[in-house]
Amino acid sequence: MRALKTLIIILGAVLGIGAVMYAMGDPDYRVERAVVIDAPPGSVFGHVSTLAAMDKWSPWNEKDPNMKKSMEGTDGTVGAKAMWEGNSDVGKGTEEIAAIVPNERIVLNMVIEEPFAGISEAQVVLTPEGAGTNVTWLMTGTNEGFLNRAMSVIFNTEKMVG
Repeated sequence: MRALKTLIIILGAVLGIGAVMYAMGDPDYRVERAVVIDAPPGSVFGHVSTLAAMDKWSPWNEKDPNMKKSMEGTDGTVGAKAMWEGNSDVGKGTEEIAAIVPNERIVLNMVIEEPFAGISEAQVVLTPEGAGTNVTWLMTGTNEGFLNRAMSVIFNTEKMVG
């Protein structure tokens, strides 16, 4: 009987901690980085307008040089899709071109399967700045489900993705 009582107390404590973490967790996230490049938007756009072009400068390649990658559709058009599967640093998922505004922006829908399941929207936005271009990369999403929202207290999306 004493062991059962101890087990119930431990289970209650774990559930209580989980509930507090869920309440403290962020329901949404936004990660953003920007850099000014000394070139007009038309020149910069070629480096972000296709999945293959973005893959050339992707920092995720350094985290897993042996990552398996594949593509579907016509790259540089709405509906083109890239898939990846790698180590625990890069996980597994897909990104699909959702919208393209020439020399201005590209929007990607991302579905992450591992290490944490989630759906995000990523954008690369080009804004003229003087003689150059302000390039802003941003990713937004929702911490869906109890576990993802509770874990957002421990795992900082800003640090992991940014």
